[in-house]
Amino acid sequence: MSNTNVPGGTYTPASQLKKPAQTAPAVNPTHWAEEHAKLIVSVAVGAIVVALGFIGWQYLGKRQERTAQDAYYAVAQKYEKAREEFERAKFNEFAPADQKTPGAKAATGDLQKDYGTIVTDLESVARDHAGTAAGAQAAILASNTYIEYKQPEKAIEISRMTADKLSDSHTLKQLTNMMLGNALAAKGDCQEAVTVWQKIIDNSKATFLHGDASLRAGLCFELLGKNDQALEMYRKASASESGAASTARGLMRALEVKSKTPAKG
Repeated sequence: MSNTNVPGGTYTPASQLKKPAQTAPAVNPTHWAEEHAKLIVSVAVGAIVVALGFIGWQYLGKRQERTAQDAYYAVAQKYEKAREEFERAKFNEFAPADQKTPGAKAATGDLQKDYGTIVTDLESVARDHAGTAAGAQAAILASNTYIEYKQPEKAIEISRMTADKLSDSHTLKQLTNMMLGNALAAKGDCQEAVTVWQKIIDNSKATFLHGDASLRAGLCFELLGKNDQALEMYRKASASESGAASTARGLMRALEVKSKTPAKG
C-alpha cells in the first residue's frame, strides 16, 4: 500500500511506519501586543503537526489500534479534503488569474456549513477508540477545529476525556494535554491552562514540547499580569531547541522593555 495524504502528514501502513522528527514551526511575533491572546491559540499548530506525525507508531501492533486507525483514516481523508478546499480558496485571493482554482470553496466561519458532520465524526472516533493513538489523533483534530470556530468548551471536553484515557508515558497524551491547555486559554481560563502546561514542562519524557509549553505559559502569565513569572517562562522557552525559542526571545525583550517603562498618568 502506498502512502496517502492525511492532515498534517501521511497515512502509512504499519510495516512502513517510522518515528518522525519532533519539530514545530515558530510563531511570528510581529505586532505581538495586538495578537497576544491569539498567539496562545496559534502556537498549537506545531503540536498538531507533530502529533499527526506519530500516527500509531506506539500501538499499531495491536488489533485494537489497527481498527481504530481504519476508523480515523476514513474521517481524516474527508477532513483533509475540506481543509485543502479552504486553502485553495485562500490561494485564489492572491493568485494570478491563470493560477486560480475554479470553484474553490472558502470557509464561512460556520462549523456545520464548512465541515458538515466531519468534526463530530472525529469526536465519535475519539470517544469510540479512547485510549488508542488513533483516538488521540481524532481528538486533537476535533479540538483544534472547535477552537478555530470559537467553541472551546467542546475542545476542553474531548481533550480532557482523551488525555485521561492515555498513560502518562504516551507521547500523544502530552500532545493532547497541550491542546487541552490551549482550549482552556481560548476560553479565557489562563490559570488552569498554565497548570496543565506546567505538567508537560515537568515531564522529563516530553522535552520536545517544553519550549512550546513554556511559551504559552509565559503568554498566559503576562495576560494575568504576572510579569516575573512570564519572563521566567519566556527564558525557559528561549533556551529550548524548538521553534518557540525565537518567538520567546522577542516576547521576553518586549516585556522587559515594558516592565522598565514608567506608567503614564
